Amino acid sequence: MKRLSEKEFEIMKILWEKASPMTSGEILEAFNGNLGWKLSSLMTVLERMAKKDYVH
Repeated sequence: MKRLSEKEFEIMKILWEKASPMTSGEILEAFNGNLGWKLSSLMTVLERMAKKDYVH
């Protein structure tokens, strides 16, 4: 399995804390603006994570 980048790991921590499916908007909101990304940037990273089989 491929390794997670630092930001991907931060996203996974949010998902693990929630322990239920989240939308991309909910993930972005969970960062309380600390991520500094727009939704399109998050979607790009989520697509990369899906290719690594970490999210779907």
